[in-house]
Amino acid sequence: MKTSKNKLLKTIGIPLLILGVLLFGISRQQLPVDTTQSAIIKANREDIWEIATDFEGAFENSNPAHRGTEILSEPKQPFWDSLRFYQKEKVGGITAELDGTVYDVNESRSFRWKAKTIYYFLGMEIPVDEGGTFRIEETTDKGYRVSHRIYGNFKDTFGGRTLSWLMESCFGMLQSASEHTLVELEYFKEQLEG
Repeated sequence: MKTSKNKLLKTIGIPLLILGVLLFGISRQQLPVDTTQSAIIKANREDIWEIATDFEGAFENSNPAHRGTEILSEPKQPFWDSLRFYQKEKVGGITAELDGTVYDVNESRSFRWKAKTIYYFLGMEIPVDEGGTFRIEETTDKGYRVSHRIYGNFKDTFGGRTLSWLMESCFGMLQSASEHTLVELEYFKEQLEG
């Protein structure tokens, strides 16, 4: 009888101990997403601005992972501080819905955005604070360096840290976000350069 208890403890206890150590380690460190992509686009600054800020048109079409982008504010144009938008997309195969706001608009040069985002993963709704900075900068080459920095922060809780680790470790969220952003910039380049 004692042997079967020892065997049961080893069978269940060791995996539980390993799981506990992993969860403890995971929960101690948050893995935020923060990436910047850029492309040199040989077009005039105003045309780049126009395509990048056409959220319901060119921006929606810039990535097949976009599943709907809508300006919620009126008027929809020109692009302005406090403009609200909604977007549904997939990043790394995971569906996300963003409720966002544009701010720090510097026409034909840059804008920032922030969003309350919900990722739908294994039946869970995972809230993430996301944002980004879009820039059009002069270069020594012909054209402009167009960059988009994006970031995402999970809640600083045990659950948030665990989910951030899981989504990065198992689904490569940082790499997926980086590739997603580059696809958008390459689309702008292709549309403007022909």
